[in-house]
Amino acid sequence: MEVVERRHELLESRQALISDTPHQYINILGNKLGLLVNLPTMQNTTIEEDKTRFFKVVKTMKRFGGLWRSVTGISEIEIRVFANTTIHEIGFYISRGEFKKAVSVTRKTEKQMTNLSNKIGLSSELAFFYYSAYAHFGNGEYRKALQYINHLLNNNYFAIRVDLQCFARILNLLIHYELDNIFVLENAVLHARRFIKNKGLLFKYEKNILSFFRKASLLKFDSNQSERIGLLDLRDKLLRAKETKYSVNFDEYHHFMWWIESKLRQQPLSKIIKEGLRKSNAIP
Repeated sequence: MEVVERRHELLESRQALISDTPHQYINILGNKLGLLVNLPTMQNTTIEEDKTRFFKVVKTMKRFGGLWRSVTGISEIEIRVFANTTIHEIGFYISRGEFKKAVSVTRKTEKQMTNLSNKIGLSSELAFFYYSAYAHFGNGEYRKALQYINHLLNNNYFAIRVDLQCFARILNLLIHYELDNIFVLENAVLHARRFIKNKGLLFKYEKNILSFFRKASLLKFDSNQSERIGLLDLRDKLLRAKETKYSVNFDEYHHFMWWIESKLRQQPLSKIIKEGLRKSNAIP
């Protein structure tokens, strides 16, 4: 965070440089937003502090985009600012367990994001589909989440955000699991394993997660008790895997563990996330 802050301060002190390299300025602000989204799970910091800092950067970015408004239509800079702030705002609310707010942002911006799909770039499109799917998943709107994740899975994003593409395959399994699409789940697990392995990201975390859903697809969890035993076993394996090499590759670790906890306690995911953040002092 300190490095990004220094770069931001450097650019702010050289306004002429910002005018000459506006895309670099947007990149710096975007990096800052990304760090603020994930800050509560990275270090002890309060939600309110982060919220103030986050939306201050959003406001700065939107104001900057407005300076490049074109009389002939929306400018390239405005498009980048819109896509960047939209995606990070959805991510911000998701990371705080505020799924209703995340869904609200998705619904407000979906039409414009769709209309600009050929201009925002594949990276932004991928992120928008992923976070929109996650927002609806967390809000219990599994069929809507499936629509977004299918849009993502049916497109070719090449080598762009491979990490997010792998997480999307796991999110797809979560969605089908919640929808009780057991017979779809079997093929989804096979496709997810193949994709993640081909990308070189099939480590212990991923193997344990895929193994759980594989068992579910084979009807191994035919009662609440057997499902609970399976979830407890998965939680224990992931806790042990946390200490192994390459464990840091699974960036969605906290959210997946919170999902397991929500299933075990039969409570909304949003509540579990907020409790988790409170324990880490992110929420006062």
